[in-house]
Amino acid sequence: MSESRLKILVVDHENSGFLRSSVSLFGEAGFNVDSCSDWDAMQRKLDPSVRTTDILIIDITCFQDRDSYLLLMELRGKEYTKDLKIILTTETLVEELLLRTRRELGIVASFNKKRPVEELLYVLTNIFPPSGENLRRSRRIPARFLVQSTLEGKTKVLCARNLSRDGIFVENHIPDPVGTAVELSFTLPGRSSELLVKARVARATAGSHVTQQEVFPAGNGFEFIDVSDLDARFLREYLEHEELRIFGSDEEPSPTQAYTGHNLKAELTQQG
Repeated sequence: MSESRLKILVVDHENSGFLRSSVSLFGEAGFNVDSCSDWDAMQRKLDPSVRTTDILIIDITCFQDRDSYLLLMELRGKEYTKDLKIILTTETLVEELLLRTRRELGIVASFNKKRPVEELLYVLTNIFPPSGENLRRSRRIPARFLVQSTLEGKTKVLCARNLSRDGIFVENHIPDPVGTAVELSFTLPGRSSELLVKARVARATAGSHVTQQEVFPAGNGFEFIDVSDLDARFLREYLEHEELRIFGSDEEPSPTQAYTGHNLKAELTQQG
């Protein structure tokens, strides 16, 4: 594999379906990927003598006998992991303490393992955008909902794969040509009102391609060209909610608050 490829280490329960599928997917997408399921193996694989690891995707419930915060602090304290980016994977809610101290710990995102593992690719390309470009304004969020596309009076039902403030990517077995103007209508998850936007095909792919470290099905990337103020607000609110869920808050937590929170957790554990 090329040394220029990002190196990923996936840490999850031994022989878990998530471990197998994520390693397979990231390898297919062109990443330099490795995996393990225990602390000692993780330390060996993070050793930079061969190749520095860029991102650690870890389910910390693999280490049930260790405090999550202290484990990540220990990891962060090593010289060769001080720039390591961490994605937490979980099937439950992330601990409040970890959310408050995410920057201190190097946590850049969290991922619900109950969602399709393919969605992790969209998270990764937001963390490492092509050519170092800042994609914060039009960050792509994994999405799964139905989209009606109307062209010249004919409507077909498609499935969204990712969504941003500027556009949407949908699966489309027979992609429309670039430049095609359509009307799209869809209801965002958790909403009851339908959004109606005018859009233009900015990208068409036949599928089965690995492009800029991302796997795409056959489909179209639509650029929004006309969105009402109300629908734009609904779209913005939904994306802000999803960005917060995946990437956390941009507000820097107080070190005093973080420290006090951990002391409280320790005290409650001792009392129990």
